[in-house]
Amino acid sequence: MLVLLGGLGLGLSHIPLPLWVLAWIALAPLLMLWDRTESLSPKSLIQFAAEIYTAFLIAYAVAFFWPLLHTFSKLHMLSRTTVLSFGSLLLVPAIFTIPFVASLPYRRLRGRWFGFAVLVLFYLAIELLFTFTGFPWPMLGHSQSGVAPLIQFAEVTGVSGISLWVLLLNGLAFGYFIAARRKQRVKVALAAVVMLTATLGFGLWRGGQVSDTNEYVTVGLVQPAMDENTWTERFGASRVGRLIALSDSLIDAMNAPPIFMIWPEMAIPAPATTSRHQFVQEQLQAWTDRREVALLSGALVPAQMMGRPSRFYNRALLYRPYSAPLHYDQVHALPYKPHVPISTQSPWFPPAKHSSFLMGAAQGTLLFDDIRIGVLLGFEVLLGEYARGYPRQQADFLAVLTQDGWWGDTPGYRQHLNYLRLRSIETRRSIVQVAASGSTALLAPDGSVIFRADSRQSTARLAAVPIQKGLTIYARFGNWLGLTALILSVVLVLWSFLVTGWRSWQSLDSTGHHVEALPG
Repeated sequence: MLVLLGGLGLGLSHIPLPLWVLAWIALAPLLMLWDRTESLSPKSLIQFAAEIYTAFLIAYAVAFFWPLLHTFSKLHMLSRTTVLSFGSLLLVPAIFTIPFVASLPYRRLRGRWFGFAVLVLFYLAIELLFTFTGFPWPMLGHSQSGVAPLIQFAEVTGVSGISLWVLLLNGLAFGYFIAARRKQRVKVALAAVVMLTATLGFGLWRGGQVSDTNEYVTVGLVQPAMDENTWTERFGASRVGRLIALSDSLIDAMNAPPIFMIWPEMAIPAPATTSRHQFVQEQLQAWTDRREVALLSGALVPAQMMGRPSRFYNRALLYRPYSAPLHYDQVHALPYKPHVPISTQSPWFPPAKHSSFLMGAAQGTLLFDDIRIGVLLGFEVLLGEYARGYPRQQADFLAVLTQDGWWGDTPGYRQHLNYLRLRSIETRRSIVQVAASGSTALLAPDGSVIFRADSRQSTARLAAVPIQKGLTIYARFGNWLGLTALILSVVLVLWSFLVTGWRSWQSLDSTGHHVEALPG
């Protein structure tokens, strides 16, 4: 029952519904299992690990079932990509089982709360290492991403700080449940109230400070609301023509045109021939010259134009009036999805054959009219360590170009939108997201959503994007908290095994009970 309660609570807290408060207590049942595990025998450890794994498996099945649905929908292809995707999703819960199991000896040797402190340390270290796997969704701090007033301190700590905050609340919940006396429970409850009040008070105060700005840039956002299959299979000028028509209707309705028009990821299709490629380029450049508006658009660009290309760039192109275009190529792609999801009758795209992406070499802002834009393409919005590089390059705001319709009417695109709050708070930059069929939105530097277009809604909308300058502590130093936890974890483990480890382990028999005192 504890396993089920913990798993469901943690999973539901990640769903973009008002259930995020469940994350504050979801780990308490697992901590009770952790506290009851007396023996450190291999059999006992395996049983405990299986229970914790099951809880996290339930949690991630509830919170992130939409990648599973997408994976299962591709099973008929029997590709290596599908097998690796499914396998990695099963491996994720095992990784987050490690802190619970690895902290047990410390609890047995040094006591309950020392063991809990070690568990927290290991958990933050594991989260840091996990970000390098390319699947950062399950970070505990993401469960709070939809509640901007509670996560304003992310400008200092990033997501790791929010994970620490949630872990401490769970520690208080655990302390409340195991307290033997009413007086102890009252003290724990008061500590939780103080912690929540202080966090909320800081968030409301800091959010009000950040939202105070007098500098704005006007942009036009176009969401064509085309479904996944149509967006990836339609090639030629027809899609571009629709986007131009929506853009024209917006510009014509305004007294003054926006500085930028922004289209979604892969809005400009891959050309079927070299001549078609040249025609589309000239068409868009002529449009920006005539309208005197810069155009930022996603594009699928072949790495070569002679013969049949086998590699493509997921690119953001910035067309500027009477100037050569600038571009940014996606640097980080979705793990185990290194393929262009395209199947057409074009001679460049044989039926049922997918071509691999090429990754860009470096991050870089795009400049027009003294405005610098930091571009994130699709999956890159989940990477706080990557997004923080743009303020360091003096970006005035961030633009997210995405398709976001892959997951259909599931929590997928709504979770992604919530994660934008974290990026805006971490960097203190406004963020515009333009989706093909997900959710187009404008977020302020305090993480609040200024407006959001509904999924599947065709729209062209004007947005006044607030401009902020300067660098946050997180933008300057990155995930210093996670790195500190990792260093301390390594030091603790080395100290345990190299200095006190042998004699400490001698103090435990095969069942995990003391047979001699711990030295010192």
